[in-house]
Amino acid sequence: MSIEKLQYLAVRFVLFLVFLAYYVVALAVNIDRIEDRFTITNFFKQDVVQLMPHLFSGPFQNEKNMLILIQKHNIKRVISLIDPRLPLYHELYQYQKNFCAKYRIEFINIPLGNFNQSKPNIEMLLDVIRSSQVPTYINGYLDDKGISKIIKAHRYDDRQNQ
Repeated sequence: MSIEKLQYLAVRFVLFLVFLAYYVVALAVNIDRIEDRFTITNFFKQDVVQLMPHLFSGPFQNEKNMLILIQKHNIKRVISLIDPRLPLYHELYQYQKNFCAKYRIEFINIPLGNFNQSKPNIEMLLDVIRSSQVPTYINGYLDDKGISKIIKAHRYDDRQNQ
């Protein structure tokens, strides 16, 4: 390799290090200004879905985003579908319960772990939804497709009963 080629690569490497140092310093100085929507874990999160005029579904948000959701849609009740007996979800269950108590929001836990084995709990969920038009936020694990299917079935059953 020639001297000129090595100098060229050395200059490029130094420029890369300068850019990297600038990026690290900028990140360190502005870390408190980086919004939650830019975190890597949001890749796994879904948006809030409006299932019915008074019914919303999605993952449990962080406190700031949950407060925005509550104010925007006047949420008065949170239904959690996670099973607090599972070790990984017990802390999330406690967080949700404490959050709702702090902001005086009704909290209901109806565990729906395995949809095939949760038929009584599905009926209980549908009864709670049918019982009132209270603005409600339903959250489960990472996926709300199952919740959507349950609600669609509920709406279909209601049309059949009319």
